[in-house]
Amino acid sequence: MKATGTERKMVRKSFRMELVGAGMYESLAKQYQQHEQIGQKFLRFSGHEAMHSRLFDEYHRKNYGSRLGGTRVWRGLGKITAIAMRPLSLEKKVKKICAIEHQAVHTIETLLSRERDCGLYKIMKRILPDEIEHASLYGEIFLVHENRNDA
Repeated sequence: MKATGTERKMVRKSFRMELVGAGMYESLAKQYQQHEQIGQKFLRFSGHEAMHSRLFDEYHRKNYGSRLGGTRVWRGLGKITAIAMRPLSLEKKVKKICAIEHQAVHTIETLLSRERDCGLYKIMKRILPDEIEHASLYGEIFLVHENRNDA
């Protein structure tokens, strides 16, 4: 994938979605701080997403000569998303989030399988393990507990 308008749009979208994720996970960490393990996991995921957004921002700066803006806006949107999900049970929240993260994993894996020469290849390869971890949260929290209860 060459430095095209399509690539530039993808970089901007990825930057924004990572910031939305960072804000959402940060807000969820505060909502679940009484559940130490879950709260800490959400906080760690927020850090992952923030770091991913910085990678996309730096890529944009190097390839297009400008930084991407709106960090506070996109992070704020993520916080609002978490607040809007407040009435849902933890299980329903995590299930919805994991569905989105699974889609991100699929998109990244597809890109990696097609575009080895892509300038974004290194970024995608770097963030994939984090996204896989995020996508597996539902199973880690709920399926592990079900298996323990079945034993």
